[in-house]
Amino acid sequence: MPKEFVMTKVGEQKIKLTNLNKILYPSVGILKAEVVQYYLQMAPYMLKHVSHRPLSLIRFPDGIGGTTFYAKDKPEWAPDWIKSVAYGRESPKDYILANDAASLTWLANLAALEIHPMQVKTPELKYPDSIIFDLDPPNAEAFYQVKEIAFSLRAFLLDKGYFPLVKLSGSKGLHVIVPILEKWDEETIVETSKTLAKDFIKTKAKTTTLKMRKEARKGKLLIDIYRNHRGQTAVGAYSLRGREGAPVSAPVSWEELEEIESSKHFNLKSMLKRVQEKGDIWSGFKEYAVKLHNKTFAVDVETESLEKYKNKRNFTKTSEPSAEISHTDGMRFVIQRHHATNAHYDLRLEKDGVLKSWAIPKGIPRQKGVKRLAVQTEDHPVKYLDFEGTIPKGEYGGGEMWVFDSGTYTIKEYTEKKIKFSLQAKHLNGEYSMYKAGEKNWLIERKDDASRSIMDMKMEHMLADQRKDVPTGEKYIFEVKWDGIRVMIYKLGSQIKIISRNGRDISKQFPDVIEHMDNFKSEEVILDGEIICNDAQKKPDFKRVISRLHTSSLAKIESSTKTNPAICYLFDCLWLDGKNICKEALHKRRAWLKECFKQSTQVRFSAEVTEGKMLFKLAKEQGLEGIMVKDKNGLYFPGQRTDSWKKIKYRSTVDCFIIGYTEGSGDRSPYFGSLHLAEQKGEEWIYRGRVGTGFDHKKVQEIKKILDQQEEGKKCVDAQTEEEKKTTWIVPQLMVEIEYASMTHNGTLREPVFKKFIVLNE
Repeated sequence: MPKEFVMTKVGEQKIKLTNLNKILYPSVGILKAEVVQYYLQMAPYMLKHVSHRPLSLIRFPDGIGGTTFYAKDKPEWAPDWIKSVAYGRESPKDYILANDAASLTWLANLAALEIHPMQVKTPELKYPDSIIFDLDPPNAEAFYQVKEIAFSLRAFLLDKGYFPLVKLSGSKGLHVIVPILEKWDEETIVETSKTLAKDFIKTKAKTTTLKMRKEARKGKLLIDIYRNHRGQTAVGAYSLRGREGAPVSAPVSWEELEEIESSKHFNLKSMLKRVQEKGDIWSGFKEYAVKLHNKTFAVDVETESLEKYKNKRNFTKTSEPSAEISHTDGMRFVIQRHHATNAHYDLRLEKDGVLKSWAIPKGIPRQKGVKRLAVQTEDHPVKYLDFEGTIPKGEYGGGEMWVFDSGTYTIKEYTEKKIKFSLQAKHLNGEYSMYKAGEKNWLIERKDDASRSIMDMKMEHMLADQRKDVPTGEKYIFEVKWDGIRVMIYKLGSQIKIISRNGRDISKQFPDVIEHMDNFKSEEVILDGEIICNDAQKKPDFKRVISRLHTSSLAKIESSTKTNPAICYLFDCLWLDGKNICKEALHKRRAWLKECFKQSTQVRFSAEVTEGKMLFKLAKEQGLEGIMVKDKNGLYFPGQRTDSWKKIKYRSTVDCFIIGYTEGSGDRSPYFGSLHLAEQKGEEWIYRGRVGTGFDHKKVQEIKKILDQQEEGKKCVDAQTEEEKKTTWIVPQLMVEIEYASMTHNGTLREPVFKKFIVLNE
């Protein structure tokens, strides 16, 4: 007889896997072996969101049609290496912890399809790191209503100063998750979540409710805040669900949500493919954590007499803190980015009533074993912990000063020649040693393994909305809209790579850009920019940069760097020396970007102006694509479309005939998907592509009625078209006005938008 188990090794642990051929999802034939493989492969992404948290499990040992077990206590027969923690006030339970891939694999072998973590983490198990709003519709067919409420809730929470994320529940609804600082206990979180939910429901009283009993909801969507109560859980990010089709509780971007039509959009197989292509959508979860809008927490302040500090400064000219005396037992630190004569970082550790300070030219090392110079400076007052501003030129340390990161630290050893400590902060966490190497010179070394390299990260571009008019006001800055290839550039020391918007590594195609990235002063950055190629008149030519993109021969690439050189315009910085700076205001991100490098002929800073109408006029006269308008206080939301960036284009119009239409899907399934267009030149029909935007729901219905009245015909163009098998061809009689950005090389319209029927409006 064949063995009913296999032994495998995950990390350092041996695991006995049993009944791998058992079908757990009968309707789609998914075996237990596939579930085990899923959780093993998802471990690098899932552990970020479930590790060190007490877990409630839902087990399906006989598959989703069989008996279900809810498990909270760790079984007595569990291996010794399976970690657990006691939690609960009156009768504590021994909750399982899944802190590594081996633990997830072991849970999968138990057919624990659903993994539900708490919002608190070990060791304290006291301060939640998020608020959960579970949007539960009255029925599975009401997902459109869930999305509508979710977007309204997002706007409400943004207005309160939060940065909500969204996750498909994998069942009927959505989870709107608000990351928060770990400063308040569960009772406070429950109070705040209830306040927020009640205030929001006042704006949606006809469609939403807090009433848990189904008969009391009266068809309204439930905003369930019960998940925030002590000991409660919610299904974890990337967890499977015990539902038909093996759906996954999947984090998504707000932009993606617009197109998603079901909470079960992702399943076991599609989720694996997605994370392999896009990584963890919530990789920056901690970076969005903020304080509660209605609560505060205490911050101690301490200083002491600081003669050297005082004697070097003229406090009638500088806004730096004075050397006041105060006393606390604080163990805080700050790292400041200081753009003085030479840009550098300042590390300051609170000790004995002052901040012990070092200037570190290349910043805190992020990789284990890397040592960097740290020059000790005079002690600073504790009020310097949150100092930011401009130190006047001519004064000691003249230049810009920004708080880069701050938090608490733990001392393990502190002598005159050696300091061992660990940092606990939002961005820079790790263990370090500092060794004295001269009168003022020290060496700082990272001692533990750092988080993953930025070269393995996947940062998505933030997208811009459109507008037609040029706004005015001090809140805006304006840039040229470059007609090129949007890229993300990653730099770690001498390693540099260029990634296109669709995630393709195009470094090989642009060696001339990479060569000029050496001008950067920072060791570790992720940059947002656009690569262009100019024509003979020094204007961006999209076809020329596309030609560079599609060149694969090394010889031709080398030749093209001379005959068709690329220029990269950089306009944003998202990661800087260990810190995700997406939550910093745009003006600060651009200031850091600008002082990071010296411009060259092929890597340039995308300059800004404050006179938008003037730039719009000049750009039009120069034949450029348009301009960008940006809120200088706006944040960066990777993978999302926001109104803090707007693009204003010069768009052309053309009159075309409708020659056919494709089948619709989703909300448009009763109507049509897109319209095939052709322009008539004499006797010839020239295919101009398809248009699928510019219609609201009412317009779609009107157009479908008109299309149904048309005479079916044959395809009147020779060009190969998309979705021909799903196309109904008609006799060309309906003329429409189409707005578009430009014409592609094969004669189709770029970014077409339906404007109106020509004949019907005359």
